[in-house]
Amino acid sequence: MNAGIISVGNELLMGFTLDSNSTWIARKLLDLGIKVDLKLTIADNEGEILEAFKTLSSRCDVILCTGGLGPTSDDVTKSAYCDFIQAGLELNEDYLEELKKKFEDRQLVMSDSNREQAMVPDKGETIPNSLGSALGLKYVDEENHIYVMPGVPSEMKRMMDETVLPELEQLPRDELHVTTIRLTGIMESALYDQVKDLLNDNIVKVAFLPGFLGVDVRLMSRDKDSLLELSGQFFDRLGNYVYAEDWETLEDAVGRLLIERGLTL
Repeated sequence: MNAGIISVGNELLMGFTLDSNSTWIARKLLDLGIKVDLKLTIADNEGEILEAFKTLSSRCDVILCTGGLGPTSDDVTKSAYCDFIQAGLELNEDYLEELKKKFEDRQLVMSDSNREQAMVPDKGETIPNSLGSALGLKYVDEENHIYVMPGVPSEMKRMMDETVLPELEQLPRDELHVTTIRLTGIMESALYDQVKDLLNDNIVKVAFLPGFLGVDVRLMSRDKDSLLELSGQFFDRLGNYVYAEDWETLEDAVGRLLIERGLTL
């Protein structure tokens, strides 16, 4: 099983806003063994968003889209989504009343544009939004599982944690194993020279990721035994340079070693 992510927003393409949503989603999916094969960043343009849905639907089992569900004129994701699944819009009276109550509880006046957020597709399902006014959207057919969520990170994460991830966890999928070996004090080229003879098969995918503090080596495979074998070989040859595994930072690793040895700074 694989996934694709669509991030919608002119501000993302102009560099005004960092796309942290897709990175967070990709990590959460990887924890479930679902690999993201494609990410698209799209402008607030209905036609381009529709084309993004078409592109991902032919290449990915799961499609997750964030952004463009707000009440203003540049929020066109819902329209593109409806075009893609060939759905119309209908007023959800229950949600309209819920919206009105949310505004009343905050002593705010609900505008006509907010009323549009109670217009929902007549196909598929909606995803509750306990933190905002825009409902998420969900559509499942024989080919794809599609989820559309707000671009506000807190709202998106709540929907992912409460609805999307639990549903995806129930789907049949091949388990994906990932480990990251974090090294410092050695250049990427020197590291590669020491292990290149180990990289002869395609069972384990290996990525070398240089950074300011050193190099991360990420191993990924559906075959756990093959991954563990290669990881052990890397440690045998490069153990003196390894400071941590997976998401542990250099600072965390130093703190852990100080505690283990009863030392302080």
